Amino acid sequence: MKQLLASRLDRLSEEAKKALMGRFAPFPRAGEREAWEKLSPELKGEWIREANTLLGLVWAPLPAAAWLKFNREGNRTDFETMYFRRRGAVACLALAECMEGQGRFLEELANGVWAVCEESSWCVPAHLYLSPKQGEAGLPDPDEPLVDLFAADTGALLAWVVYLLRDQLNGISPVIVDRIKREVNRRILTPYLSRDDFWWMGFGGREPNNWNPWCNSNCLAAALLLEEEPERRLELIGKAVVTLDRYVEVQYEDGGCDEGVQYWGVAAGSLFDCLELLFAATAGELSVYDQPLIAKLGQYVTKMFIDGNRFVNFADGAAKVNMDFSLVYRYGRRIGDAALAALGLCGLESQPLRRISAGGSQLRIPLFRELAAIFPEENPEAPDAGEKQQMYLRESWLPALQVLTAREQGGSADGLHLAIKGGHNDESHNHNDIGHISVALDGMPILADAGVGTYTAQTFSPSRYEIWTMQSGYHNVPVVNGTEQQAGRQYKADVLDCFCGEDGAFVELELARAYPAQAEIISWRRRAALRRGAVACIELTDDYELKQVAGPVLWTFICTAPPQLAPGQIRLRHPELGRSLLVAYDASLLEASSDVILLDDPKLNNVWGPKLYRLTLANRTNERIGRVSFRITVEE
Repeated sequence: MKQLLASRLDRLSEEAKKALMGRFAPFPRAGEREAWEKLSPELKGEWIREANTLLGLVWAPLPAAAWLKFNREGNRTDFETMYFRRRGAVACLALAECMEGQGRFLEELANGVWAVCEESSWCVPAHLYLSPKQGEAGLPDPDEPLVDLFAADTGALLAWVVYLLRDQLNGISPVIVDRIKREVNRRILTPYLSRDDFWWMGFGGREPNNWNPWCNSNCLAAALLLEEEPERRLELIGKAVVTLDRYVEVQYEDGGCDEGVQYWGVAAGSLFDCLELLFAATAGELSVYDQPLIAKLGQYVTKMFIDGNRFVNFADGAAKVNMDFSLVYRYGRRIGDAALAALGLCGLESQPLRRISAGGSQLRIPLFRELAAIFPEENPEAPDAGEKQQMYLRESWLPALQVLTAREQGGSADGLHLAIKGGHNDESHNHNDIGHISVALDGMPILADAGVGTYTAQTFSPSRYEIWTMQSGYHNVPVVNGTEQQAGRQYKADVLDCFCGEDGAFVELELARAYPAQAEIISWRRRAALRRGAVACIELTDDYELKQVAGPVLWTFICTAPPQLAPGQIRLRHPELGRSLLVAYDASLLEASSDVILLDDPKLNNVWGPKLYRLTLANRTNERIGRVSFRITVEE
């Protein structure tokens, strides 16, 4: 996959090169009233009502004290809330003005654009480490612009504002558009082109992650929309495809995203943004949608889908995802994948308007995606029953990522759903979770991965694994001789066997190398199976051999329902379900107990409510060699 995009850019026809150097006009501008007037009154009303609340907005400054709070306290939320509120307001005002077309929002939009242009840096405090000097100081150096995720976001946002409303802003003052062009060039395009030392570009020793396509998609948009000098424009596009190729090179060949579905939208989803921009700018000639890997990167979403907005989660991913279903649909349509397109269609059916009604002006609003949703290439019809069934895949196996998912029956969320992961403990946004299993019932996670709380300085520091959500002891994996898993690529699973068929699916993993030497493990073979039939069940079996038993051997499970304990049986009844999970085990081998995990973090609370439960089963024996099994069934 080396030079996938760069090689195709080099082979463009003269006609495509002419299109690439010409006027980039993928969507109607504000002055093209017919297209905007055709939009539904409901959609326009949502955006306009939100924009009305922004008239007279006080564009609060971003003071030095707010910048320094990250270095001093590890708090990144306070600054970023103010930072994103500005950008969300700019996006909302721009779209509302395009939809209404009466000039009511232009002055406020000019205020917002001017405020953003006046900022010392578009990089956020948590990312000042891109310059060691700035990171240590905790305050930005305006003379060294840094291209991080949100600086690039900002550049693209302002570029789209100019694209949509250039004439209208010039009617207020031509200085506004000139200022935007100058600031985007100085802060984004020039450092993007001149520097190769931003790690996310993939030119150093660090493997690129979602930062690569996320930053590139916005830098590419800014170049296509604002750069008017043909040679420099081509140079910027050439830089983009070279660095994107670095990202594609390191993707799992099965299309898996080790950052979890939460990050898919800014990983494969942002790569798709890049591909769509290049596709549009070359009149459809620069296309790599014929490549199997590009399709697999999109299909990952359906493989992790459980039901509604719930997905299999691991790493820093969340179990509830605010998915951009328009993006999902467009990806599925572009690669010709019926299941992915159906998932997008069903999501759009349940979320027909854009995500503006719940304080949308305070959200990150990527205008390229919003415009692509507002002006689709074709208006999709509501999904029928058959299309809805397609998105519920019966099972999937990602051999490179080492993730198995299987449900009791394809085409429906009803019944049992199993997920288990292997992998290694140096994945992007890693948690120490090798061998973790998740179980859902009727679309509701019951044995779960807690996810991650609100990001702070500690989250991405050497003390990351002091946070409980990152530790293997708070995942559904064993604690062996009182020892948990550790972080590092050397801590990994080995796949021994895997099968997917009509009667069920299973995977068997060797977990010995997931633990450090003090765990005293010779072998730990974990087998997780979903069995279909008259009585469906999930079986989890651990066959282990230890050098010695020198400490507690525990099986831990994070539960979303309070465990009701009885000898040999645990009942888990979620309050939103009419059925329960029954977990059977050998009471002569294991002693069960549970405790409550109170969730005071707003991010975790939003997913799970006020509490989770930690179920612990302690080994009663001191045998070095043993087998422990759990059988999970459904009780009506």
